[in-house]
Amino acid sequence: MLYTAGVTEAQDREHNEPGDERLLVEIRRQDGGSVTALQRRIQVAIQGFVGGAPQFDDLTAMVVGREGSSCANNMRQEQRKTGDIK
Repeated sequence: MLYTAGVTEAQDREHNEPGDERLLVEIRRQDGGSVTALQRRIQVAIQGFVGGAPQFDDLTAMVVGREGSSCANNMRQEQRKTGDIK
């Protein structure tokens, strides 16, 4: 996973930041799911943390899976179901 500092330094209304530990908790919860699911989980977690607080930095994250890994296989199956790949 690659991410910009804005992901771990996003602030809620009290200027608290989620930090690396909160991000690691979300990654560890994944338990073999797809990279798409992990990306969504992280996005939802950060949005839930910041609530409606304005952000002053980008929130960019990229999750990469290895072909043949359970994460990559799950993503491929998910893409086939949605018609994203043949």
